[in-house]
Amino acid sequence: MVQNAKSEVVRTGMKLVEQGLVARTWGNVSCRMDDGHFAITPSGTSYDRITEEKVVVIDIATRTYEGDRKPSSEFGMHADAYVLRPDIGCVIHTHQCCATALSIAKPGTLELTPAEVEALGGFALVGYGLPGSKKLWNKVSDAINSGASAMLMERHGALLLGATPQEALERAALLETYCTRALSGLEVESGEASFLTSRDVGTLTPLNIKNQTEFDSTEEQILKVHDAIYEAYPEFSNIAHLSTPAVSAAIIEGKTMPALLDDFAQMAGSDARLITNANDVAAIVRGLKGRNCVLVKGMGALCCAGNEADSNALLLLMEKACVTYWIAQRQGGVAPLPYLERKLMRYIYQNKYAKKAYT
Repeated sequence: MVQNAKSEVVRTGMKLVEQGLVARTWGNVSCRMDDGHFAITPSGTSYDRITEEKVVVIDIATRTYEGDRKPSSEFGMHADAYVLRPDIGCVIHTHQCCATALSIAKPGTLELTPAEVEALGGFALVGYGLPGSKKLWNKVSDAINSGASAMLMERHGALLLGATPQEALERAALLETYCTRALSGLEVESGEASFLTSRDVGTLTPLNIKNQTEFDSTEEQILKVHDAIYEAYPEFSNIAHLSTPAVSAAIIEGKTMPALLDDFAQMAGSDARLITNANDVAAIVRGLKGRNCVLVKGMGALCCAGNEADSNALLLLMEKACVTYWIAQRQGGVAPLPYLERKLMRYIYQNKYAKKAYT
């Protein structure tokens, strides 16, 4: 059992944000309160707005809760974990970059030593299931039954169990370290993010691609594009640029990048259109129709949103999506998420979760 479970949920959520393992409303955190209850993050609420009063308490046996706030849609996975593992006091679900990207890789890409598996408390790969679905919950339960405390869910993220929040956090960090090493085995080195905003963000992911495309757009070109986007889409008030090696790798492919990961489909759109001419402002504007991100040769990725918090979250999602796309192309291609599922997830996000993030 975890003392002060509600406060631990709040604290652990902010730790995940600080470590870059989640963004905005992605992922979830829970802590066991006693033998019959656990506390979990509320549905669709940004971590910086979660307080102890907003944390939801779940009855493990009945899966019911009290109050007006709904729990994370994936509370069932957490409940199953507490039933199956009485020793577990905390469950963390992350959308961490390198681990999530490797969830689409071929078997054997992520090789762990026996000591590393032990440090993770047991490891398992979990096949794809729609977020929040019983299909995914059942697959996760099977993995927990197999003895895993660290699970990598295909196209979705990681699930970490721990006796304490600290142990679960340490396992999340360890998993990202091991996945970063696996990317290094794919000839991936350190990469640096360069944003055309006032914000200095530094390194995001360990991706460095040879024969990169150049990001050489002029300030005049960029301002012209910004003006056109703001005029065409009044709902956008913040545009952030991402010009990393991962974005370069996606642009080199010369194709529109489909959503391979569910969080990208939800927040960014079913794909990211590639515009090959940075001077074709009209094409860039059209490429954003029904989307929040577009790839532009010579300019990088443009992530557009109604506020800075959302555009910053999109930067992380775009980086992760490009890393995933690079892995997919390198390993012979990976099918995108089914088109109708991409559209469904986008609709649910826009009409449900996005409206609650700042409440």
